[in-house]
Amino acid sequence: MSTIQAEEHVQQILRTFLAESIPEHIRDGAQYLVADGGIQKIDIRHDEESWDVEGQIQGDEFQTYSAELGINLEHETVHSYCNCQDSFSGICRHVAATVLGIMARLSVQKEAETPLVKSEWKHSFRYFFSTALEPEPGLHYLIYRFYTEPGRLQVEFFRARQNKSGLSTVQNPVTLEQLARNPEWCEISPDLPRVAEQIGQHLDYYGHRVDIPFGLMNWFFWAIKNEYYLFWEESEQPVRIESTPMRLQLRPRFIDDGLTFDVMLGRAGKVPFSILNQKINFYGQLPLWVCLKHSFYPVQTGLRPNLVQELVTAPPIIPHADISEFLDRVWTQIPASDLHGQEEFLERMQ
Repeated sequence: MSTIQAEEHVQQILRTFLAESIPEHIRDGAQYLVADGGIQKIDIRHDEESWDVEGQIQGDEFQTYSAELGINLEHETVHSYCNCQDSFSGICRHVAATVLGIMARLSVQKEAETPLVKSEWKHSFRYFFSTALEPEPGLHYLIYRFYTEPGRLQVEFFRARQNKSGLSTVQNPVTLEQLARNPEWCEISPDLPRVAEQIGQHLDYYGHRVDIPFGLMNWFFWAIKNEYYLFWEESEQPVRIESTPMRLQLRPRFIDDGLTFDVMLGRAGKVPFSILNQKINFYGQLPLWVCLKHSFYPVQTGLRPNLVQELVTAPPIIPHADISEFLDRVWTQIPASDLHGQEEFLERMQ
């Protein structure tokens, strides 16, 4: 077996292991670790019959764990081990992150060895040449109704006829199963049938009103962002799905009890604004999506989503006596791009 064949065989074994042996919530956690730069090192030793992989994975609180994989090419099996506490109850995020890391490395090597296929540039950028059309009378269109609450986004699906005077008031409920089985309904959103199928599999439910899983949030938003009829709950208030990302930053400020933070949101080149005490919800993971004033925005941040939500809903206060420890253990770990007004803060600390 050649080197390329062996690498492809390993990738196939790992894909099966990832899909059949690792629960989805563990895979989601592993993807977050990978995106957060948690893979410190991966070592590979192999012969004709087996591969041994060792990954150094940084988890919560900056603790590094050793995850090991033993891949048997003949029997197509994978044995795993990790020195974290979670591994006693099954496969952990660190093992899953190691699997994702080695798969990514093998994919990069394969891409480097594969000749680049060139395409005609106007075909690649065809969406920039298209013009937005108005809904055409006589055709049927999908309708989406969004229901938001902290940590949960639900969407209802309908389908109605477009009349010359506007959208018909007769709006028929549509299920995920119908969306998956009727791709001709999804001309505006050709990826929607596949997304609907994935959501249904994740929920084990293919109904009319569904929760959008965080792991599929980004795919869902990008699939439907060009639809004509996106509404807020049961009203006719339009919902927008923005494609231009916003930047989320923390602004340190002193109060009588100590140090706290404003959570700031803004577009590139514009002064950010505080989102504290506003009706706002966060969804998804990579990227994080923020729901603000009937619009969904992708947000750029190196901070963990659960930390951002907590900073907005229940801002912590660092007592004056603990500020030095905070600066030593936390402040130095926050990327400068995620801070606003840090120079003035450091000057004041001096």
